[in-house]
Amino acid sequence: MTETPERSEQGIELDRVDQFPEIDDSPQPFWLLAVQFFVLPMIIALLAVLVYMGARALTSTEKGIPELLTDIEEGGRNKRWQAAFDLSGRLKELSGKIDPADRNRIILLFDKQISKPPAPGGVNEHDRKLARYLARCLAFLADPASAESLKVALSKKDPQLRLTCIVALGHLQKPQHIPAIADVLLAPDPEVEVRVVAAYTLGSLARVDAPKQMIGPAWVELVRRARDALHHSMQSDGSRQVQWNAGVALAATGDRRAVPMLRKLLDVEYVTGVQIMRRDEGSGKMREASKVLADERASAIENAARAAGKLGDKSLIPELKKLISSKNKKIRLAATESLAKLEQK
Repeated sequence: MTETPERSEQGIELDRVDQFPEIDDSPQPFWLLAVQFFVLPMIIALLAVLVYMGARALTSTEKGIPELLTDIEEGGRNKRWQAAFDLSGRLKELSGKIDPADRNRIILLFDKQISKPPAPGGVNEHDRKLARYLARCLAFLADPASAESLKVALSKKDPQLRLTCIVALGHLQKPQHIPAIADVLLAPDPEVEVRVVAAYTLGSLARVDAPKQMIGPAWVELVRRARDALHHSMQSDGSRQVQWNAGVALAATGDRRAVPMLRKLLDVEYVTGVQIMRRDEGSGKMREASKVLADERASAIENAARAAGKLGDKSLIPELKKLISSKNKKIRLAATESLAKLEQK
């Protein structure tokens, strides 16, 4: 996580003025004041908007899918990843409904990029961005080949690429991708952030309220694999963040083995007192991430409160009642909604 450097402010020394000019304090007509303070500023603002809109219209020539693909194939280092970024946005707008030939070109471009040998100086940031944005493109293609390419990329060195591929597989909403994501937790992946996203994605794919179109003959076995991977991470992962997210995700699948973790996360004293470690980007060493604790801890409590309602275990009612008086509005709301669900059962 990159931290924004502190901005230093330097004082401004005013020029010394020995004599001030005389001020004409005679009253001015109202219409003149109106022109000075209202009409002229409005005209200037309107002109600025018109100039901006004109410049935007002249420069915004939206490219089609084939043109963007050509830029990715033939453009310079900057142009290639920027075209991939634009392409992912276009595919999202089109819900992946594009010409089959263009779909194949995208998959081939991604396969080529992730199999590309590193340059003598190592993989540069431009190549990393290109691979990540192409992975985002695959998320919007309803094509089995795109999912297989994403799974292959889960073994690549770039952690941000692996993370993006997991998100893309989750976006496809196909339970058959559960085993590949479960392996990310069981292996486990060396990066905490990647494992956190894998846990969340497993909970999403195997959730109890999954759409009917996701449920097929192999559904029960796939859900079991997701639950076992999440339970293993909840108990054994070396990161508190992964343990917490795995517990909440396990609850989303309807597995009552998540109850002990939810009970912990609903305990404010536990969540605020536990130490959370992060890897320092500069030294690579683990240190306490004190600057992000407040929001993350509050989010953990809120997510656990919502998961308790979905799981439907009434033994969590006392813990939820304690959160109704929380100063955090999101936590209060989550606890109130889950209590209503549990008390209706």
